[in-house]
Order: sequence, then structure tokens, then C-alpha cells
Amino acid sequence: MLKIIQLLTIGICFSISNIVIALGEESTISEDEKKIFSQIEKEFKFDHISISTKKEIINQYSFALQKGWYSWWLGTDDLLSNNLENEKVKIYDLIIINDDRINNITFTYFPSVGQIFCVQKQYVEASSDTVLERFKEYKNKDDMEIKKETNNYAFIKRKEYVEFSLFHMKAPNGLISYIDAKIINIK
Repeated sequence: MLKIIQLLTIGICFSISNIVIALGEESTISEDEKKIFSQIEKEFKFDHISISTKKEIINQYSFALQKGWYSWWLGTDDLLSNNLENEKVKIYDLIIINDDRINNITFTYFPSVGQIFCVQKQYVEASSDTVLERFKEYKNKDDMEIKKETNNYAFIKRKEYVEFSLFHMKAPNGLISYIDAKIINIK
């Protein structure tokens, strides 16, 4: 009997510690992050997802919430004359602009397999000299390969990743685009 009480006590303590850990993780999410996530959650009609999945989704856009940011989103149901209303696959296209760059993060949710395909795009404007300097940096990295290079632009891919860096120059201006993609498993 004593052994059963000890096991029950251990089980209750373990359950309480898991709840405290989950609440602790939840408390590290800012109000801005929660506000955007609630829109994603509404668009994808999530019933329940784990805190770790929620944090993984938030990590895809939290870096952009800085220096006077503003966001807008488009979802599958936003267009008035679309025929996608009853489709199970849902898209949430998040646009975040801040003082440094424009960010576009697209989440495509496939409920039948419990996965989100996420593509992040960052657009950074700079002088053509700065863009050229950054291009030379990337060009010389061992884990990068040049897919295309011209006088005005270059397309570089990171080896073994779905990650790209695009450089475009028209003196005196330039633009760098960083693009990467990943799969998020819904738990």
C-alpha cells in the first residue's frame, strides 16, 4: 500500500511539473507573438497543439517583430470569390515590415498529414556596394554554391538545405533576398 501511495505521489508531482514547465514556456511568448499566432490558429482551425509546436511556429516570424514593425496577413478565406472555402489545405501568408527589411512568411497547412510547409523570405535593400560585398562573402563560403551569376544578379543556394540567397544590383541600389523553407510537424 505504501508503494502505491509513493507511486501516486510521484505521478502527481510529475504531472504538476509538466504543467508548470508548459506554463513557463507559454509565459515566454510575447503579446505581439500571441496576437499573430492567434490569427494563424484561427485560419488553420487548430483544436489543440503542443506548446513546442506553437513555439516553433512563432519562431518562424518572431525575429521580424522589431524596430517599428507592422504586419498584415492573407488567408485562404480572404478572397471573396474563391472556391477554396471547403478545402482542407490552408494558407496563411504573413507580411511583416520593419525598419530594416520586409519579411514574408508563408505557412501552408496540410491537416491530413499534420504538417505545415513554411517558407520565409526576407528582402533587404542596401547600396550596390554593400550588396556586392555581401555577395562576395557568400560566394566564398564552402557550404554555398552559385546557381547563376550575371552582372546584375546572383542566385546562391546553401548546399544540402532549402535555403537561397539572391543578390540584385542596379547601381547605386541593391537588394538581397534570403529565402528558406522547412516543415513543421504538428504535435
